Amino acid sequence: MSSDGLLKSKTSSNRTPSIENAVSHIMTPGSSLDPTFILLLDCSLGLLLSVFVLLLIMSKSLHFVALIAIELGLWASVKLYVAELRKENEARSTECVAQPPKEKSD
Repeated sequence: MSSDGLLKSKTSSNRTPSIENAVSHIMTPGSSLDPTFILLLDCSLGLLLSVFVLLLIMSKSLHFVALIAIELGLWASVKLYVAELRKENEARSTECVAQPPKEKSD
């Protein structure tokens, strides 16, 4: 067996299908409105905030105050973006429902 074949078999066996599916799902258009994705994003940003708060308490450095402000701004901007995206999708769906299909005239 060649070293290339051995390398391919090792790398493919280390990857789990669930990780590949999750990454491919995140990369598809429209996945930013998926509740699971939003929950994971909120959890990761909340964990980051808790780490910054703990580091602020332990070190009493003002740098962490700035990092907390930046992280809260990022979190708020993501929430605002998702809310605007939902509004846009709802407006499009109601617009499509409100307009009857156009008839072709020959």
